[in-house]
Amino acid sequence: MENTDCDERLCQAGDRFPGNVCTISCGSSTNCPQGSSCGELASGWICLVNCNMDMDCRTEWVCDSVLEAGTNGGSFVNVCIGPEIAP
Repeated sequence: MENTDCDERLCQAGDRFPGNVCTISCGSSTNCPQGSSCGELASGWICLVNCNMDMDCRTEWVCDSVLEAGTNGGSFVNVCIGPEIAP
C-alpha cells in the first residue's frame, strides 16, 4: 500500500504500522472519523482506530496508549498501532 492507494493520500508505513495503513492528518480528535482519535506520534498527528484491547485491532497490531494530539500532553487515548520496537 502506498499514498496513491489512500483517499487522503496519506499512507503510514514502518514498524508502528505493520502492513501499512491509510489515515488522515489531524489537529485534534474532533477532526477524525467516528471511532478513531488523533494520536501524537513521532511521524505527526494522525487519526488511529480506538480500541479497548488487542483483539479490537488487526493482526500484528496492539491496543496501545498514545498522547492524544491537541491536548498539550494532558491526555492519552487507546488506539490500534504496531507494537513498539526496542532500539
